[in-house]
Amino acid sequence: MLEIRPTCEHCNTALPNTSTEAMICSFECTYCKTCASSLFNNVCPSCAGNFVERPIRPLEMIAKYPASTKVVFKPKDVENTKESPFKTMKRSIEIRRANLNDVVSISLLGRVTYTQSHGSYIENKKDLINFYNDSYSVSKIRTELKDVKNLYWIVFSDELPVGFAKLSLDINPQNSQELNSCKLEKIYILEDFIGHKIGTKLQEALLEAATQLHYKSIWLAVYYKNTKGIKFYQKHGFKEAGDIDFVVGEISYRNLILLKKI
Repeated sequence: MLEIRPTCEHCNTALPNTSTEAMICSFECTYCKTCASSLFNNVCPSCAGNFVERPIRPLEMIAKYPASTKVVFKPKDVENTKESPFKTMKRSIEIRRANLNDVVSISLLGRVTYTQSHGSYIENKKDLINFYNDSYSVSKIRTELKDVKNLYWIVFSDELPVGFAKLSLDINPQNSQELNSCKLEKIYILEDFIGHKIGTKLQEALLEAATQLHYKSIWLAVYYKNTKGIKFYQKHGFKEAGDIDFVVGEISYRNLILLKKI
């Protein structure tokens, strides 16, 4: 009988019994879909077996046979271990400031990467489509690229556009005494390219620009259930500084404000 382990062994993302993101091997090593597919290429880093989607134990059986509460957290050294599918992969990574020629690429990347990273959190899928049409339309991205208060970066892997980032200037955190701040609006990478430290490199580019523009701090908003994103930013010196609602359709989603002094 399956244990139904509660978290991803690599990133510690919650994987309750009802989760459709849980992947297991024949020994029930348990990972989220992002880690299993993007980091480990669907090969278990512990036993070298393949992954399959973990079945959901029916509600009427979970009371009699409860899911395990024991957390198994054993992060893998993705960059340096023999198990890493990236060990032998060498890619040409290019990061540059985006321009109007990149409008279509950013618009499409925005839709795909938001679906991969946040789509499962949005309760009403019609609201999600409307959000895309409003926030990631070609005309909207073109307008934002023309605005000097918005700085965009785009990243290529072997000439293929795989991610982008956006920095909004002169925006201070809500209900905060923090002044002379800018907002890290977006860092999004296609799921298949997570693991190349592209997110870190994009963040470094934004921080360098913010420093050169003499800002005192940089902040961002991240959904409170997005534990992987929160850990990424905390690892790079961001600290919690409040919260803010992010509205999609008629539903509000609580976001944490994370801030870093420059």
